Amino acid sequence: MAKFAVCLSILAMASWAVAEADIDDIDTHVEVSGTLGSDTHGEVEDNDGLTAIAPGSVDAQLEGDSELNVLQVNETLDFPAFVQSFVGCQCEQDEGSKPKWKCSGTIAYPPEVSGNECCCCGISCHPRNRCTNKQCLVIGVDQGPEVAAEQAAWDKLMQGADMLIGEDLPGFIVELEGTGQCTRTRIMEACKKKSLTPLCDHNSYSTTKECYTPAKSGNVFFNRHFSHWAGHRQYFGIEDDYLFYGMCFYARNGNWALAPCNGDSHCWTNGNSRLSPNARVLATGQVNNVYFNDMNNAKSKEDGGNGNWRTMCVKEQPNVVR
Repeated sequence: MAKFAVCLSILAMASWAVAEADIDDIDTHVEVSGTLGSDTHGEVEDNDGLTAIAPGSVDAQLEGDSELNVLQVNETLDFPAFVQSFVGCQCEQDEGSKPKWKCSGTIAYPPEVSGNECCCCGISCHPRNRCTNKQCLVIGVDQGPEVAAEQAAWDKLMQGADMLIGEDLPGFIVELEGTGQCTRTRIMEACKKKSLTPLCDHNSYSTTKECYTPAKSGNVFFNRHFSHWAGHRQYFGIEDDYLFYGMCFYARNGNWALAPCNGDSHCWTNGNSRLSPNARVLATGQVNNVYFNDMNNAKSKEDGGNGNWRTMCVKEQPNVVR
């Protein structure tokens, strides 16, 4: 990734070089936008972009016979598809199962967006780092139709869900009824009332055939806990992780459940452990540092609590994954 980031910087420098060149000498007009090329592998339909001034092959470049073709570098070194961003931006792909681009810094060029916070265009860009349609049009990228199609597909999939677990499992946050300690029974009752199934905290608990697990041998959920951040939930790629603090999850230890506690760990709900959210969670301003007894009593946020216990439910039927 570091090497690719360097490549992006070099490409951005090349774009600046185009700006300084006498583009009247180029047969086809090159729009100096700072965009780093196509969002997909393969042929480019026109000559707008860096490849218009980079003819030749890698071998020829090594022999000093011609200039380097950016697309040929991409194919030779098997880089991911180029990000569509601006001069001055440093972009990297995240490490999710379907990597998305994220860009940082301040846009340096073109003038219409200079000084804006860096972003990128198209569905290959992370939604929270995506430029507006107006910004993208400045560099000739019309992301409107594909982003609208992506949003429609998302709305259809989620249908009122609170978060997406993995690539295709909508999760619903459900509050437990009444007050008291979080138990497996209360979790099942809360999900059943919504015609949903409890999410298994760990695939080993699925053997009761009362909860659902998205774990499969070899995927990120296999043999990992939803209630535990360090070494477990941190690999799930779920946005807004603060939502997990104050949740309890279906487990199997008598009638007790598991809940995040002590910062990055988890605890059984039959004790009075403290949430102790770490700095990452506290920085959101969404979670108060309380004891389990505060959750048992549904202490309100206005009084310094986090409300009642909540759990995660899904639409799928119980399954078994050992």
